[in-house]
Amino acid sequence: MRVDFYQLQRDPAPYVLPQLAQKILEAGERLHIKCADAPLCHQISDRLWTQIKSSFLPNCHAQDDDAAKTPIVISPDGQNINGANLIALADGVWDALAMQYARVLFLFLPEQIDNARATWRELDGENIEKHYWKQLDGKWVKGP
Repeated sequence: MRVDFYQLQRDPAPYVLPQLAQKILEAGERLHIKCADAPLCHQISDRLWTQIKSSFLPNCHAQDDDAAKTPIVISPDGQNINGANLIALADGVWDALAMQYARVLFLFLPEQIDNARATWRELDGENIEKHYWKQLDGKWVKGP
């Protein structure tokens, strides 16, 4: 299992997730995006449909009829509805259900750094590969 910690500095989750999701879909994978905040979920969905000008990223909400068939599902909990191997925790809150996925993208804001550090420490000794990423000049770079 792998957990990637993404410290959002310049861009919030709705602007970061389309680029990450595009790479995931290009690799033939499915993605589950977890966010408990309904307005944030809708912002993410809108950005997935519109941010990348050359294409769109098909997505739906967990309660939609076709959620099981959709490559990207957005929901307020960690239940794996679409058979995804990856989950993005978009609101900076760790969910133990994320442990059922092969890879976790844990996005957090600067004001959530203490929570992210606590999560990093909690995952020590769990046989989990962990990586920390930060935004620098609009690009993601591995942090210390």
